[in-house]
Amino acid sequence: GPHRGGVQPEGNLLFRGGTNLFTTSLGKLRGLDDAAVLLVLGKLDGEALCRLSAASRGCYVFAHDANLWRDLLLDRFGGDFRYSSSWKETFVSRATRPP
Repeated sequence: GPHRGGVQPEGNLLFRGGTNLFTTSLGKLRGLDDAAVLLVLGKLDGEALCRLSAASRGCYVFAHDANLWRDLLLDRFGGDFRYSSSWKETFVSRATRPP
């Protein structure tokens, strides 16, 4: 089925034709493969990832990668959290929890 962000794996273009959303919506990151984009985004903090997700549909999809949010959560809070519905939701909930 279609991805909720309207982004399909590049191989789908071979069957349907069309424009690759990643090459048109990632700006300077468009020349990188997925793993390299995620490596770059892994250097950002949660606030920057949230801002990036608003830049385009392609950025939204990459900025919501579960592994990015899991790693941010574990790096910042160790085991001091209660998992919520997603790693991003858990991070946001923990980061905004009063001390």
